[in-house]
Amino acid sequence: MSRQIRPSGGSKLRQAILGRYSAGDIAPKDAQHLLDELLRQQGRVSSRAVNCLLTVVARDDPARAVSLFNRVARAGTKKILKTGWKVNDFAFNQLLRGFCERKRFGEAMDIVRLRMPELGCAPGVFSYNTLLMGLCADKRSQEALSLLHKMVDDGACCLPDVVSYNIVIDGLYKEGELDRAYGILREMQDQGILPNVVTCNSIIEGLCKAQAMDKAEEGVTPDRTTYNSLVNGYCSSGKWTEALRMLKGMSINGLEPDTITYNCLMDHLCKTGRCVDEALKIFQDLSSKNIKVGVRTFTIMIYGLLKGGRKDEAKNLFSSISANDLVPNKVSYTIMILSHIEEGLLQEADDLLLSMDKNGVGSDSRMLNAIVRMLLQKGEVIRAVPYLSKLDENNFSLKASTSELLTSLFSREKYQHHVKLLPEKYHCLAESRDD
Repeated sequence: MSRQIRPSGGSKLRQAILGRYSAGDIAPKDAQHLLDELLRQQGRVSSRAVNCLLTVVARDDPARAVSLFNRVARAGTKKILKTGWKVNDFAFNQLLRGFCERKRFGEAMDIVRLRMPELGCAPGVFSYNTLLMGLCADKRSQEALSLLHKMVDDGACCLPDVVSYNIVIDGLYKEGELDRAYGILREMQDQGILPNVVTCNSIIEGLCKAQAMDKAEEGVTPDRTTYNSLVNGYCSSGKWTEALRMLKGMSINGLEPDTITYNCLMDHLCKTGRCVDEALKIFQDLSSKNIKVGVRTFTIMIYGLLKGGRKDEAKNLFSSISANDLVPNKVSYTIMILSHIEEGLLQEADDLLLSMDKNGVGSDSRMLNAIVRMLLQKGEVIRAVPYLSKLDENNFSLKASTSELLTSLFSREKYQHHVKLLPEKYHCLAESRDD
């Protein structure tokens, strides 16, 4: 526990710092000024207040925080260390997170291996896990694996826990290192650490993506997420019978399928284009099961109906999204706009874009490029102009295929008088046409 500052002015400053910190009301610059004022106080200084201020700075600017740590350590000989001051691990972990987010892993490692022990704070497993998480997020799972092994080799200093192994296993799977990840699972068990559901789900998701389904089912005590990963894996690898077996397994184990489960099944059926009726039956059954249907479920079904040539049903289903107090998402808007353009319903497509803006659903480069290409392929240059303008307004780039199509189109005399309608940045594409 920190001790009160004497005299009372210091005590008031301490209380003010702790109160503002609890309320989240200290900006990084304020923290530095408050630390200056705190260190100027006569007598002992509150270690808790110092740690709070260092934590605020560490979240924003790790390099600056290191400088302040050093300054506090120098001042500590007379003012703080005599009171038993230690930098708490929470402050250090904020510092570590900041360095990792900025990909400054060497400095983060120095904090753990050198600075924390120097300032009386032995690094715990949480600190190491912060480092492991940062390395894996930056796709440096091999370095994370080396650090994990070092933790094991160092013995009692700081042994990895189940979270440490989960982080590295997940990182390895995401980088396609399936055999290594599976090997780490074995090492984990050899260390006497039992895998939990998070471990199993990471393994299953990675193996399912690699379609190594035989391994995915080994030694698992599944929950709903586990089953959903298996259902998705079997659907992705075209093993419909096995996916249905997983669905049956859920019921046997007392687990009810949720929206994610049914979305996986419907998505598989719709993408084949031959089983739309079966997908539609699942969709219609969801309401009788009291399962809340989200926009993604509607979008999957709309896509399936369009792929099956059932455009009127798709339009009706799209219209029913708002009737269910939902807002169409970017994907549902895109597939409907492209469907309208394909049918020649250009005004309806423009109306959907306006509806999209009104509902606050942002368009992206991929969507706008796809719409522009389809309009240009139909020779609808004037209709493409608002979409090109939207690309320009959002500083989105034209895809190479869109640029080539524009250049090709304006090489034809019948379209050359439309050049002046284009946003100015695209005039060069028309000017680059062959004479």
